[in-house]
Amino acid sequence: SASRRGYFHQPSICGTFVAFVCEDDVWFVNTAAPDAIPVRLTTDGCCAYPVFSRSGKFVAYSSFVSGSQEVYVVDCDGGPATQLTRFGADTFAVEWTLNDASVIVSSNCKQTFPKYSEQLLQEFFEVSLAAPHAAAPRALGPGDHWRFLDAPKKILIGRYTLDPGLTNWRHYGGGRQGQLWIDAEGAGTFRRLLPDGIGNIESPTWTCGRVFFLMEGPERTVNVHSVGVEGLDVQQHTHFTGLHARQAASDGTRIVLQRGGQLFIYNPATNETHTPSIRWRGPRTPAAPKYLHNPGEFVTGCDLHPRGHSAALLVRGRVFEGALREGPVVERQTGLHVHNFCYLHDGRLFVVGVKHGEVPAPAPSPSPTPPATAGGSRPSSASRGRAGKGGKNVRSGGAGAGA
Repeated sequence: SASRRGYFHQPSICGTFVAFVCEDDVWFVNTAAPDAIPVRLTTDGCCAYPVFSRSGKFVAYSSFVSGSQEVYVVDCDGGPATQLTRFGADTFAVEWTLNDASVIVSSNCKQTFPKYSEQLLQEFFEVSLAAPHAAAPRALGPGDHWRFLDAPKKILIGRYTLDPGLTNWRHYGGGRQGQLWIDAEGAGTFRRLLPDGIGNIESPTWTCGRVFFLMEGPERTVNVHSVGVEGLDVQQHTHFTGLHARQAASDGTRIVLQRGGQLFIYNPATNETHTPSIRWRGPRTPAAPKYLHNPGEFVTGCDLHPRGHSAALLVRGRVFEGALREGPVVERQTGLHVHNFCYLHDGRLFVVGVKHGEVPAPAPSPSPTPPATAGGSRPSSASRGRAGKGGKNVRSGGAGAGA
């Protein structure tokens, strides 16, 4: 049912297995099984950007569990995760080496103030599983995506290719459009694959001997495109309308992406796209009740009942009333977003607020003080209205209700 659907995003693929993020944890599922049930790999919360190893045995991902966004590796057969980086900065796993011995990560740890630097200033490092503390910088300049072609020295780099949903608006045409740089010969010399102005490129992958990426098509919706290694023969492969294709990844033969929190798998060999059947059985953590550790921070007003047996509190525009000694705290249904309140002498509540969904009209500017008359006197207070503080006219405003 729709209520049991999870929001799947940031997918990665290896054969028939797909890893993705849902409810801030990393899950993986065998899409070849009918009505497959995902298995949760992490329980830390705040996980992102999973990347399958070439063999499908490990998944590298980012997590905030240590205080900063670092890269961790977890075995798909289960077990605790291993922290791979300790940069103290925004760090993401972007690719595994061809022998699964190291992970290519992107980090802004070299910036003077990494906590306040943009993700557009990420640089690449190679981190070995055997010696994770000896990260080797890869001096290829800033970048967001790294893809090996068919050899260790043949590399595709994406700059400004992060999900535009996180960086730039759609239809963006400025200087931070996505760029593809490729070293197809493995000689250490990179060249631009596509010129400026072709579109805002994101999520580049290497699949079936071509460079695939996401870009807006003629229908103004982001779809899967590809180009040859010479920068020629740009083709559009999917024709989605409405929701954009986002966060594409590939294992070299197939491409997985998400649209509106639903996974899609595109097969370039057959030019077909299908949605895997996944039976979501997650705990739906974001929908669970949240308990505040210090609820007093949200109390913006209080008043004592005239008889002294109960009190009322104003919490985020809502009025709650409870007895001082025993009994539950009950919300008073006012139908308003309350700004202020007080008890009347008979125990009723007087509230001031606006109806839900309405925007209060701004108070009109006070009229200027009329000039003095010819006799040197000004109009009487009765003719001007009651004078307020500073000589300004007092005007009534807000909505009052008794509860």
